Amino acid sequence: MARRLPRITGLFLSAIFATSPALADNHDTFYRGKTVRIVVGAPPGGGFDVYSRALARHMGRHIGGSPTLIVENMAGGGTLVAGKFN
Repeated sequence: MARRLPRITGLFLSAIFATSPALADNHDTFYRGKTVRIVVGAPPGGGFDVYSRALARHMGRHIGGSPTLIVENMAGGGTLVAGKFN
Protein backbone atom coordinates (compact mmCIF):
# COMPACT_ATOMS: atom_id res chain seq x y z
CA MET A 1 0.00 0.00 0.00
CA ALA A 2 2.88 2.38 0.73
CA ARG A 3 4.09 2.14 -2.89
CA ARG A 4 0.65 2.95 -4.26
CA LEU A 5 0.16 6.06 -2.13
CA PRO A 6 2.33 8.40 -4.29
CA ARG A 7 0.60 7.15 -7.43
CA ILE A 8 -2.87 7.72 -5.98
CA THR A 9 -1.84 11.15 -4.68
CA GLY A 10 -0.47 12.08 -8.11
CA LEU A 11 -3.67 11.00 -9.83
CA PHE A 12 -5.75 12.93 -7.31
CA LEU A 13 -3.72 16.13 -7.76
CA SER A 14 -3.76 15.88 -11.56
CA ALA A 15 -7.55 15.46 -11.48
CA ILE A 16 -7.89 18.59 -9.36
CA PHE A 17 -5.67 20.69 -11.65
CA ALA A 18 -7.30 19.36 -14.81
CA THR A 19 -10.74 20.43 -13.66
CA SER A 20 -9.83 23.85 -12.25
CA PRO A 21 -10.94 26.81 -14.38
CA ALA A 22 -8.29 28.52 -16.46
CA LEU A 23 -7.41 32.06 -15.55
CA ALA A 24 -7.64 33.91 -18.84
CA ASP A 25 -8.56 37.37 -20.02
CA ASN A 26 -12.09 37.98 -21.08
CA HIS A 27 -12.22 37.60 -24.86
CA ASP A 28 -14.83 40.36 -25.13
CA THR A 29 -12.28 42.95 -24.07
CA PHE A 30 -9.36 41.34 -25.92
CA TYR A 31 -10.87 41.51 -29.42
CA ARG A 32 -12.74 44.81 -29.02
CA GLY A 33 -11.43 47.35 -31.56
CA LYS A 34 -8.94 44.91 -33.14
CA THR A 35 -8.57 43.65 -36.68
CA VAL A 36 -8.25 39.94 -37.49
CA ARG A 37 -6.66 39.06 -40.83
CA ILE A 38 -7.56 35.94 -42.76
CA VAL A 39 -4.69 35.13 -45.12
CA VAL A 40 -5.71 33.17 -48.23
CA GLY A 41 -2.95 31.51 -50.22
CA ALA A 42 -4.89 31.61 -53.48
CA PRO A 43 -5.57 34.34 -56.04
CA PRO A 44 -8.68 36.54 -55.76
CA GLY A 45 -11.86 35.10 -57.21
CA GLY A 46 -11.02 31.48 -56.52
CA GLY A 47 -12.90 29.04 -54.34
CA PHE A 48 -10.85 29.63 -51.19
CA ASP A 49 -11.23 33.39 -51.61
CA VAL A 50 -15.01 33.18 -51.94
CA TYR A 51 -15.34 30.93 -48.89
CA SER A 52 -13.03 33.11 -46.81
CA ARG A 53 -14.90 36.30 -47.67
CA ALA A 54 -18.25 34.68 -46.89
CA LEU A 55 -16.88 33.48 -43.56
CA ALA A 56 -15.35 36.87 -42.71
CA ARG A 57 -18.60 38.66 -43.45
CA HIS A 58 -20.44 36.86 -40.65
CA MET A 59 -17.76 35.59 -38.28
CA GLY A 60 -16.96 38.95 -36.67
CA ARG A 61 -20.38 39.04 -35.04
CA HIS A 62 -19.79 35.70 -33.34
CA ILE A 63 -16.42 36.58 -31.80
CA GLY A 64 -16.61 38.43 -28.51
CA GLY A 65 -15.78 42.10 -28.92
CA SER A 66 -16.86 42.06 -32.60
CA PRO A 67 -13.46 42.54 -34.26
CA THR A 68 -13.10 43.64 -37.88
CA LEU A 69 -12.14 40.76 -40.19
CA ILE A 70 -10.08 41.39 -43.33
CA VAL A 71 -9.31 38.85 -46.06
CA GLU A 72 -5.85 39.14 -47.67
CA ASN A 73 -4.85 37.17 -50.75
CA MET A 74 -1.21 36.08 -51.01
CA ALA A 75 -0.96 33.84 -54.03
CA GLY A 76 2.31 32.26 -55.00
CA GLY A 77 4.42 29.19 -54.45
CA GLY A 78 1.45 26.87 -53.94
CA THR A 79 0.37 28.82 -50.79
CA LEU A 80 3.98 28.82 -49.52
CA VAL A 81 4.04 32.63 -49.54
CA ALA A 82 0.98 32.79 -47.30
CA GLY A 83 2.40 30.12 -45.02
CA LYS A 84 5.59 32.12 -44.39
CA PHE A 85 3.63 35.33 -43.69
CA ASN A 86 3.79 36.60 -40.12
